[in-house]
Amino acid sequence: MAEEVGFNGARLGRLWAGVTPTKPGVADPTYFKRLDRVTKLFTDESDLSTVKMDKLRRLVRTCPQATAGIPTRISYDPATGDFSMTYRPTPGISSPTQIFVSPLTSPHGYDVHVTGGRAQKAGSLVQVRATSLSQVKVTVPPRG
Repeated sequence: MAEEVGFNGARLGRLWAGVTPTKPGVADPTYFKRLDRVTKLFTDESDLSTVKMDKLRRLVRTCPQATAGIPTRISYDPATGDFSMTYRPTPGISSPTQIFVSPLTSPHGYDVHVTGGRAQKAGSLVQVRATSLSQVKVTVPPRG
C-alpha cells in the first residue's frame, strides 16, 4: 500500500497504545521496549550484516531533495519502490527538481516518466525541468 509522505500521528498512537506511566517521572519499560522494537535497525548492533532490510528500505527511499515549485502530491510505496510526485512549477526558479532514487528499492535500475517536463538521469539522481507552467507529474518505477 502506498504511503503519503509526511507525519503520521497514527504511528505514534500505536507506539503509545496501552502504555500507562507507573509513577510521574518514572520511565515505563513497556514504552522503551516498543520504542526499541520500532527504531532498532540491526538485530545485533555490533554486526552491520544484521541490518533489518524492511526497515532500511523504508528509511533509504526514493524522495524529492528539491522541488522547483509547489508539490501537490507525493506518494511512495515501500513494498514496490514505486514513487510519484506532482508539482506546480514556480516561475523564476531556474534550478531543476531533484529526486533521489534509492538503490535499495531499485537494484536493477529504474525508469522515469514525466508529463509536463523533461528528465535527466545521473546515477541515483533524477533532475526534472518543467517545460511549461502547468502541472508536472513524475513517476519513478523500479525495473524488474
